[in-house]
Amino acid sequence: MTSIISSRIVLGLLKPMLYVAGISLAVCSYHSLADAAILTRLAPWLCFPCVNLSSSGVFSISTFALSLLLVFRINSSYERWWEARSCWTQVVAECTHLANKTVQLLPPGSPCSSMRPVLLRFLKAFPVCLKAYLRRPGSRPLREQIEGLLQPQEASLLVGSPNPANTCLHMIGQIIAATDMRIESKTHLDESVRTLQGAAGSCDQILTTPLPLSYTRHTSRFLELWLTFLPFVTWQELAWWSLPVCMMISFLLFGIEEIGMQIEEPFGILALDSYCEDVEAAIDQAAADAGSMQQQIQQLTSQHHLLPST
Repeated sequence: MTSIISSRIVLGLLKPMLYVAGISLAVCSYHSLADAAILTRLAPWLCFPCVNLSSSGVFSISTFALSLLLVFRINSSYERWWEARSCWTQVVAECTHLANKTVQLLPPGSPCSSMRPVLLRFLKAFPVCLKAYLRRPGSRPLREQIEGLLQPQEASLLVGSPNPANTCLHMIGQIIAATDMRIESKTHLDESVRTLQGAAGSCDQILTTPLPLSYTRHTSRFLELWLTFLPFVTWQELAWWSLPVCMMISFLLFGIEEIGMQIEEPFGILALDSYCEDVEAAIDQAAADAGSMQQQIQQLTSQHHLLPST
């Protein structure tokens, strides 16, 4: 509660909340002046009707409909956010798995060991390319983001592509096909590449298929109208307390809608930079452990050959 004044949601909802506060102030002032007969003395030729509304009937029915709209709104947005997060969890897991298998199947001294660092570089670049594609055009240029991950000629290949993430996956598949690994190993790695392709396709589907604009606008207009008539309902029971109560209710309801609008576009709020850093750290760790593991395996193998047979 101490941070509510500096909350971004509160600051973003300040205008509609002030609108509700203005309506509440007008209703409270009207009733106070009418009850004190001040309006009658100022304008005796006019009729000042009672503007109280009942909380039952039409207002109650509209409350139920508004609740359904808000629940569907937040659930639809949360499903999009959760699907995007699941896709990026797959990206991190499969990139790490591909890096570990690459280190295992292309050890130093093998005929195609020179292709291992190239494959690892493209595995590092894939989540960065996917992030840049999903956050376009507000993100930094792709060349700046992949600087230091790829060689200049490799980076130029991705920068000139309309979909650098797909190009990166294509290069990974081509490198795997060009190695001397067994067909079973290549098939296993191809399955991981297909999983990455599916995750990237799901992210692209979320990006290009937003919630219908008419539904979002209708929910906002419905909520605004409902809050406009709320002070006419609360005056009879709360009197001047209806002003802070209406402000609080408007903050809660507008906040639900604002949260739904924010998580509707999940790639702007997900920690994609952290996911990319996790992939890079996992690949560096796999490459660093490759040499020490290879020495330990050779020592174990030599010790096994020196053991007497039984």
